[in-house]
Amino acid sequence: MWVDWYDRRIKGERSAFDIPGDSDRTEDKKILAALADATNEDFWNKDKESGRATYVNARLQSWIDEARERVAPKIIPPQEPDAIAYGLNGQGKLDRLPATDQAHLRDIPDQQRIYRDVRESALELQGEGQRMGARLEKALGRFLASLPENFANAECYSVWRDGNALRRIHLAHRAVAGGKDYDDKRLDPAMAEMLGDVLDRYNLFAFGDDGLRAKDEAAIPPQERVKAVDEAAKAAPLMEALLASPEIITKLVREDMLADKADQALPEGDPYDDQALVQSNKSMRNIIAALLSGIGRQVKQSGKSVREGAERAVGALIVSEVAGVTTLHQPILAFAATHFVALKDYAGAAYSNSLQWLWDAISNIGDKF
Repeated sequence: MWVDWYDRRIKGERSAFDIPGDSDRTEDKKILAALADATNEDFWNKDKESGRATYVNARLQSWIDEARERVAPKIIPPQEPDAIAYGLNGQGKLDRLPATDQAHLRDIPDQQRIYRDVRESALELQGEGQRMGARLEKALGRFLASLPENFANAECYSVWRDGNALRRIHLAHRAVAGGKDYDDKRLDPAMAEMLGDVLDRYNLFAFGDDGLRAKDEAAIPPQERVKAVDEAAKAAPLMEALLASPEIITKLVREDMLADKADQALPEGDPYDDQALVQSNKSMRNIIAALLSGIGRQVKQSGKSVREGAERAVGALIVSEVAGVTTLHQPILAFAATHFVALKDYAGAAYSNSLQWLWDAISNIGDKF
C-alpha cells in the first residue's frame, strides 16, 4: 500500500489511499488522521525484533480494508445464467422466475421431433406403473414434468437434471444386473430395457442441443472439485432448513431442491458426477441469492420513508415494528436471523463478492425475531 500511495503522490492525485467510491475523501481523510494520531512508540516501534514495518503495514491495511467495506456498493450475488433462476414472488416467497427468464432448448424442427419421441417413450414407460419400482417411478415422473407437451415451455436445466437422474439409475442397474444377491438398484429386466430405449432417444436429443451437450461435456479440474464439494457441504444445512420452511419457499422450489438432493446420491463411477455436483451448486446459489436479494431490498429501504418504501416495493401492506420491514417479508428475515451463521458460512464458499454490509444488517435486526 505504500508503493500505491507513493505512485499516487507522483501522479499528483489528491487521494492518499485507493478507496473506490470514496468520492469526497471522507474515508481517506480518516485514515490520514489516524496515522497522524498514531505518534506513540507502541504504534511505530512495535515488533522491533521482527521488523516494525510488519505491524504498521498490517494496521494500515486493516484501516484501508475497513474503509473499502464501508463505501463498497451494496451488491447482491447475481443469478447464475446456466441454472434455474429464482426470485421473490408477490407473496414474498422464494419462487422460480418466469419461463422467460430461464434458458430454453434449441428450437429447430429436428429437435422438436426427437423431443416428441423422447416424451412418448417416457410416457410408455410410465404406463408400466409399479413394475418400475419406486425410485425409477419418481425420477421418471420428474423427467416427464420437465418435458411439457408444448416444446417452447421446456427449460434446459430441468431437462438435463432430470434426464441425468435417469442415466444414473440405468447405470446403477447395469453395475449390479449380473449379481446373484438382491440389490435395490436392480431393475426389472423389461423396465431396464425400456429405460435404455428412453435414454437412447434422450442422448440423441441432448447431443443436438447446444446447452444440454455443453453440460454433458463440462469438466472441472481436481482443485475445483474440492471447492465444489465444500460448497455443497455448506449448502446442506441451509437446504434442510429451507425444505422445513414452507412459509418462505413455493412448491416448485421445494421440488427443485428435492431433485438436487436426490442427485447427490451418485453411484460409484458415474461419468456425470462432477457435472451434477456443479449444476446442483449453481441452482442452490440462485436460491440463496434470491433470498439475500429479498433481505437486501428490505435493508436498503429501511432507512427511507418506512411506509412509502414498503408500499412502493410490494403494495399497500402493514409495516412491522422492524423499521422498513413489511409483514410479507418477516418470514424471510426471520429465517436469515435464525440461520445467520450457516448463511454467512455458505456465502463465503459460494460467492466471490463481499456481503459484510448485509451480515451487519442481519445482525442488527436479528434480535427482533
